[in-house]
Amino acid sequence: MERVVVARLRDAAFFVAEDRKSPLADRVPALAGVTFHQGLGSYRDKSARMETLVEAMGRHASSRGTPWRPRGRRRGSRRRTSSP
Repeated sequence: MERVVVARLRDAAFFVAEDRKSPLADRVPALAGVTFHQGLGSYRDKSARMETLVEAMGRHASSRGTPWRPRGRRRGSRRRTSSP
């Protein structure tokens, strides 16, 4: 089993090294040829939608003058459990 794990880690190291040879931004045009979901377009289309969404969230957060935090549980709060 150890030989298998070592081989997988070596493969991962190789692919990470290959991926780092070109900037991530250079890979975006190639996403146009990969379908994300029928009716939703390509991964390039999804990337553009996400970019627009993140920019809008950043503008909203900066207009409020407070850093953005996800809603939900606050730090230090305990999750309530229902008793049977």
